[in-house]
Amino acid sequence: MKTIHYPDLWLRLLGIPFLAAFLRHFGATESLYELFQNKGYYIDLTWNLLIVTALWETNRYIIRLMDKRYSWVYQPIERFLVQAGLVLAISFIEVTGLVYLYNDVLLGRVTMFNVDGLMALDLSLTFVFVVLINFIYTGMYLVHYHFLVIERLVQERDEAIRVAEKLKLDSLYNENTEAKPNPYQEHLIVNYGHAFVPLLSNEIAYIFRINEKSHLRTFEGKEYTSNSSLESLETLMNPSLFFRINHHMLAHVRSIRKCKTDTQGKLEVEFTPAFPQEVFVSRRKASEFKEWLGKKI
Repeated sequence: MKTIHYPDLWLRLLGIPFLAAFLRHFGATESLYELFQNKGYYIDLTWNLLIVTALWETNRYIIRLMDKRYSWVYQPIERFLVQAGLVLAISFIEVTGLVYLYNDVLLGRVTMFNVDGLMALDLSLTFVFVVLINFIYTGMYLVHYHFLVIERLVQERDEAIRVAEKLKLDSLYNENTEAKPNPYQEHLIVNYGHAFVPLLSNEIAYIFRINEKSHLRTFEGKEYTSNSSLESLETLMNPSLFFRINHHMLAHVRSIRKCKTDTQGKLEVEFTPAFPQEVFVSRRKASEFKEWLGKKI
């Protein structure tokens, strides 16, 4: 899935100050009145606000970077391992550096910075904050994907209704005419693990090539493989329904979610179900693609 827009503005505006205040008051023995009378309290609070802001924004950047490369739906293990390793390593380094800079360099509190205290308090709280932030954004990611699935199902329902109505009209007008044979394959024999199974061509969302092997992903998100080349499979597909996006992909018209033109004139295409990498139609084929897609709208 391509990078999504997280509706997190108010969450950050409220969550960052709250976590900064929690970090400053965690383990404090003074009363609020004593703290409010101490100028150092406001300096500490401001610096904690800086630390939490840097921590939150760093994690948010890494999460959005992971959205472009790994899907929580199709690659959950790879996504978890890579994202967890990055956010924890970078967050620990970031917090350690800021704590050292504040206590030893800016304020000269040499005794305040030590490994035992850092491990027991700062890095422990950092771990909790990182887990919390990533849990929240993962939840928003899955909610976003849930609505994409609902949108796809609604589109498929509308398409099915449209096709059914068209077939009904065709049967009325062509009641006495002989049906023409379909020159294209209505189903394919594909690999599924160590077995081979029949697959209806209209169930295929897109076909893509990885390491000289063809992979077929259905609208339900299931994935199959074929020993045939992408070129051979293209000849079996109905060109009114399937388009050769580029050298590595052949896509069904119902899998096209949206398109947009980049600064170089190429078309960036998003699919349903989502494809984890960015896919482009070349500038040379863009007009042909628009014409093909326009006939279906």
